[in-house]
Amino acid sequence: MMHLLAVAFWFGALVPLYLRGWRPGWCVILLAGIAMAAIWLPSVAALREPYGQLLIAKMVGFALLMGLAAVNKWRLWPALAQGSADSGRRFRRAVSA
Repeated sequence: MMHLLAVAFWFGALVPLYLRGWRPGWCVILLAGIAMAAIWLPSVAALREPYGQLLIAKMVGFALLMGLAAVNKWRLWPALAQGSADSGRRFRRAVSA
């Protein structure tokens, strides 16, 4: 039940950020994730247990997705808008990733 409530919190927080048009929404999501981990983890040693390892894997996945989003926003999308020769292929590959 707690996991479902956490998921509802995360997705519920995205709607106001979208409606507000606030660009650095990823910062809010990251800070909320760190705060929730600090509340739910009993100690730093818990990061060596399966739950902690899953939490670390989620954080790494989030960082990779944010990096891919940054590449998309600052490099691929402008190249696609300018009509660069291989920009369509690179953009499709990024979306597939």
